[in-house]
Amino acid sequence: MRMLWLMLASALTVIAGGVAYALQVLGLFLASTIVFDAIHWLLHRFSGSGRLWLERLGELHEVHHRFLGRDLRIHDAYQTANIFHHVIPEYATHVAFSLALLQVLPTRIVFGTLVLQTFVVGFILFRRGKDPNHVGVERVPAYRPMFACVPPYHWLHHRYPDAHFSSYVKLFDHLMGTGVSLAGRRVGLSTVSTAFATTLGKLLERAGVAEVRPLEPDPSDGRMRDLDILVLTHEGSAEASRGVVERFGALVAERRFPAEVWALVREREFEPYARGYYTDPRLIYRHVTGSKTEAAAKRAFFLIRRGFNYVPTSWRGALDFPRFFWRVAVRDVLPSD
Repeated sequence: MRMLWLMLASALTVIAGGVAYALQVLGLFLASTIVFDAIHWLLHRFSGSGRLWLERLGELHEVHHRFLGRDLRIHDAYQTANIFHHVIPEYATHVAFSLALLQVLPTRIVFGTLVLQTFVVGFILFRRGKDPNHVGVERVPAYRPMFACVPPYHWLHHRYPDAHFSSYVKLFDHLMGTGVSLAGRRVGLSTVSTAFATTLGKLLERAGVAEVRPLEPDPSDGRMRDLDILVLTHEGSAEASRGVVERFGALVAERRFPAEVWALVREREFEPYARGYYTDPRLIYRHVTGSKTEAAAKRAFFLIRRGFNYVPTSWRGALDFPRFFWRVAVRDVLPSD
């Protein structure tokens, strides 16, 4: 029996060591992708810098956006240029960052990361640049809220090149405020009578939206039909709020690119609907919690710009997230008494 326990303990030690090693390799791999995200952002900034040599650097990356254009169509004429101007430089950035850490990290971790990076670029080269993030798309569904960057999230970068720079995890967008594109978009505010709505409207205008349209608490379909973002901030019932979101969802269901709903609905009864909208392919849904003050609007806008889908405007709202996410998810699955 003692021998059996020793064998079991030895096996668990080996498994734990393997898991720890895999997590270390994955951590270094993701760190290298975040470094590239920063370079990616800089290349976009270079394109409009007005300095010739910087614009030429930015132009190298523009080939990638010609390969998968803003229409989300693959343009094969740029396939080879995309490999040499984007795929290989991205791989070189990952490798250079990993090798630079040989001075502080064990060789086996860096070597394992290099193997993973080479495997990934090998897959991309095998697909000639047409990996899951870079394929022609007829319709972009709303991405599901998570820290990882799923393909629908990256597709939005090709539609809105001023946002969604993160490639594997959203840390860069969270830090830099590039988690949502607002320039040129049409926004409807369900009410403008509160300090929250008034302040949010001003912040949206400063961010370059095309229009901030005041809406009644129960707006008509005609007032919502051409909106890109619907913001609910009124005091209506949960059912009334759900009705507005459902009508808007039906109006935008056939669009190529998902519309957004930002909902500050304080009624707890709205939470089961909110959890459903989290995974609704029609809408990018952002659940705002807290008061309707000017300060709350500024905090909400700060987090929304960073791409958060659960948007607390107070510490209490932040601490409420596990309850919101868990209890509502369970309520959606388990039958009521």
